[in-house]
Amino acid sequence: MGSYAGLHTRKDEQTANICYSRECIMNEQKEKFGLTHPQQRIWYTEKLHPGTGMWNNAGTLKVKGRLDYPLLEKAVNMFINDNESARLRIGVKDNAPYQYIADYKPLKLDLLDFTERT
Repeated sequence: MGSYAGLHTRKDEQTANICYSRECIMNEQKEKFGLTHPQQRIWYTEKLHPGTGMWNNAGTLKVKGRLDYPLLEKAVNMFINDNESARLRIGVKDNAPYQYIADYKPLKLDLLDFTERT
């Protein structure tokens, strides 16, 4: 399944044509973009309080019944592959932050099985 990033119309600088091709989309993913104002606030807060993860949201999901773990892992990987926001990364060059879309890499989920614990 293809990515939807860059499907907005843009002028290709070399040919002055509007670019919709997958190749243009893949090239745009390698580009670096400045941070939005909310991202800048998060970045600066992380610089002041490194490693706290205060912007992370956590939750718990209780599953009743049997869980098809391989299917769950496949679904999570499909989500990551299809949603660029899940692959958004922040980098720093010359002490200035930027954002980019990382290439998809399959994720191996850790399985913690507590069924035998009482």
